[in-house]
Amino acid sequence: QLESSDITAPLPHLGLSFGYAFTPKLAVRAQAFGFAIEINSIKGSLVEIDADIVYNPWRHFGLGAGVRFFNINVESTGSSLNGEFDFRYLGPVVYGKFTF
Repeated sequence: QLESSDITAPLPHLGLSFGYAFTPKLAVRAQAFGFAIEINSIKGSLVEIDADIVYNPWRHFGLGAGVRFFNINVESTGSSLNGEFDFRYLGPVVYGKFTF
């Protein structure tokens, strides 16, 4: 017999964020976030580190470019769900932003 249940709950994470505007139109931003949890035989972690430079040519529109590092790891042992999932990404990002 298989039993399952679902739960949705907020999970706390720790993070740091830093931003500095060189001029009203040019700024840098860096942030890092981390999260780890262990429940019974399943444990996992998530880490994200971002660094961007943002140019705002107009009041409500900006362009940004930066780099992202993202790592997820989930490991399960001692149950019917034995195994590990590891995803890692390091790469560039380019974006536009609208504010109001």
